[in-house]
Amino acid sequence: MRSRRHIFLLISMILFANIVAVKPSPQISERIIIVIDSYHDPVLLNFTVAIQALNVSLNGLVDFFYSNNTINSSTLSGVTALIIPPFNKTFTDYELEVLKRYVFNGGILILMALDYDYNRRFNMNPVLFNDLLSAIPLKENPRLNYTMGGIGLRCIDPLSNDSFIHIDSSEYFTEPLKSNYLQNKEYSLILEPTIITVDTSDINEIPAIIPPAWTYCISGNGTILYFESGATLFVIGKYGHGYVVVFGFAISLSDLENPIYKKPWIELGNNKEFWIDVLSSIIEKPEEKNSIIQPTYIVMTLIGIGILLIAIATIVSSKRKPPEKRREISISEALKKIRKKR
Repeated sequence: MRSRRHIFLLISMILFANIVAVKPSPQISERIIIVIDSYHDPVLLNFTVAIQALNVSLNGLVDFFYSNNTINSSTLSGVTALIIPPFNKTFTDYELEVLKRYVFNGGILILMALDYDYNRRFNMNPVLFNDLLSAIPLKENPRLNYTMGGIGLRCIDPLSNDSFIHIDSSEYFTEPLKSNYLQNKEYSLILEPTIITVDTSDINEIPAIIPPAWTYCISGNGTILYFESGATLFVIGKYGHGYVVVFGFAISLSDLENPIYKKPWIELGNNKEFWIDVLSSIIEKPEEKNSIIQPTYIVMTLIGIGILLIAIATIVSSKRKPPEKRREISISEALKKIRKKR
């Protein structure tokens, strides 16, 4: 009988060990849902190469969709990242509140700003873009700059041969961007950007790309502007459990052909590699994606503990000696014993 109890205890301990050993699988093993907003009058949607390259980098786990509907909680349910391209349609107050909650709860919001070019057939509204940015309370307070009438800016490098901004990561990527998101890899970017200004006492404390000091901006009405501080071309902000990633050079990540180099913008320099690496690092952030304990795991662990406690209680109770029965005697026998003692 005792050997049976020991066998029962051994089996219970094995079951408990197996249950506890089943760890929750990381979220990155699941499908990655990326949605691009096509409802708010986007002026540029040519990002096929960028999305395909990101999918390859993430082992083919990306499911990509266009959304031609207003933004609400149900349309963002299960969405890993939402891309909002340059746009010209106002977001409602309700949509802005949904986006705020989405980021706070762990969503990734990718905003793609576009520079202004009066010779181009499409341009975005920087005023509406800033309304969207201001809805999410990022401590960096990123925003686009524009001149009267809502005309955006285009950055010019007077020292380059093509007027584009040439960015060497060793000089113009801040340390938090290089070390926290890009594993200190080196990049050479060729960009046609606009300026994103931020509020910070030291721009090198936030993940960002800064323009060369000699860069100036020109607006649609010919105004030339210089930015002595707080100017970036790219910035990452964090709110709650999620991220807001602001690219100031949407066209430089597109499939559109560069008029000088005669190849897609995203294929210039390391533009594509930068896009892939920075987004992959955020999607795969271990502290955000892998630390979630699934309810099933908790239930199974509790069941295992229960089995083990029952087994231990069974063994302990079996070792207790049964109480001795009292021998009953008659009154006459008791009196005889008392007389003998006298």
